Amino acid sequence: MRNLIIICLLCIPLRMQGQEDEGTVIIRNSLDLTYLSIAIDNPFVTDTVNCIVDYAVRYVPDTLDMNSTYKDVYQLEIGRRYSRFYGRIEYLSDSISSVWKRYGRPNDYAEQRCVLRQYHPLYWEIVEDRENAAFTTLYRYPSGPPVVFYAYKVDKERLQWTLTHHVRDICGYRCFRAFASFGGRKWIAWFAPELPLNSAVWKLWGLPGLVLAFEDTQGHYKFECTAIRTCNQPMVEYKRPRRRLSRKDWMRLIELIHADPLNSLEKGNTVYYKPTLAEPAEQLTSWTIPYNPIELE
Repeated sequence: MRNLIIICLLCIPLRMQGQEDEGTVIIRNSLDLTYLSIAIDNPFVTDTVNCIVDYAVRYVPDTLDMNSTYKDVYQLEIGRRYSRFYGRIEYLSDSISSVWKRYGRPNDYAEQRCVLRQYHPLYWEIVEDRENAAFTTLYRYPSGPPVVFYAYKVDKERLQWTLTHHVRDICGYRCFRAFASFGGRKWIAWFAPELPLNSAVWKLWGLPGLVLAFEDTQGHYKFECTAIRTCNQPMVEYKRPRRRLSRKDWMRLIELIHADPLNSLEKGNTVYYKPTLAEPAEQLTSWTIPYNPIELE
């Protein structure tokens, strides 16, 4: 049954950068996966936010090139029951699509490209449900139009933390260092006892204070707080096309997409790559995208 699910998902066609004639796809500028934006509308309130924390993100997309890093910006909204950890650059790109839709005009991706020029969003979102001790992970699928999201839900895994006496200052708060293993990686987290907020950051939780910075010991992913503010505002979600699957099936699917995009996403199409306007397009006969997910297992 799971193999059938994967096969069905891979039948969704990918329109990466542009399509010319029927059955012909031209990829321009980059051989990375391209994610399309979607208008965010039909909002609904899920909770009340009392604290917002911003994090600067740096990550390594290709472990064979440790000198090449990408940037993103994440925001943590802490509510009474839920916490939401999502990409702000992804949100801004979608907001531009909302403006175009509001004025009845077709989506123009030029504005999105301006927003994304300095950033490479991770395109995932984590919602913590403290009442049910669960995490819901929402991924944007690299396909479209239409844009589709995939979601899976897992129970919160209790982490075994090792606390130390090492101290550093982050955004004016005295933070202590701790270690734990999760998702196939060893993590270093810096938590602030002055902020005894009962909230996970990403999927790290269980420390006596809010995590203001964390990174894996290999230096592939690094998140660091840049601002903290209290508030009293609605936690808003948006109705988005969403399909549910298991965590195992999602991890298999996204790994297949990176290993062989031609056959997994563009099967039946002739794909050309055009690096710049001045260079001719060349047909792709093989294509692999580096894969370094934040969760390895």
